[in-house]
Amino acid sequence: GAMPFDLIAEEVMVAVLNPCDTGLREEVVEAVGRPCHFFLVGAADYDGALTRIQHMLQMSPAGV
Repeated sequence: GAMPFDLIAEEVMVAVLNPCDTGLREEVVEAVGRPCHFFLVGAADYDGALTRIQHMLQMSPAGV
């Protein structure tokens, strides 16, 4: 998995579960259209962040 989490200058910061997955890294760069810097993150932290994002999306008004 990959999760963009910040933008510094023109570079997107991306948390990844497997930084050795070059195919995933290439897909992320193509999807965001900017240079990326990848950070290894543990599964528990990744899952926790994903849960928080899902919760925020459920709480936001429709169409936002």
